[in-house]
Amino acid sequence: MVADSDDEGFVRVTSKGQATIPAHLRRQFGISTPGRVRFTEEDGKLVVKPIRSPDEMRGSLKDDLPEGVSLVDELRRERRRELEEEEGAR
Repeated sequence: MVADSDDEGFVRVTSKGQATIPAHLRRQFGISTPGRVRFTEEDGKLVVKPIRSPDEMRGSLKDDLPEGVSLVDELRRERRRELEEEEGAR
């Protein structure tokens, strides 16, 4: 079963928990396909945040890291944290 949306922006969720993000929202928020998003709860609301691919992030973080911190190590830590969150949600 494929999730589909109507003109009002409602999205059907399948029995497997899958939903399709409408194309205009994917374009507006830069969500590539295939891609990843993170679901979080903020102030009682479900929030969907796009996760940029490593290619899109190339060079964007190196100036934000403290001296001596490896970007690769930081990305690995972030990925481990994501996997732990995914495991905890199951």
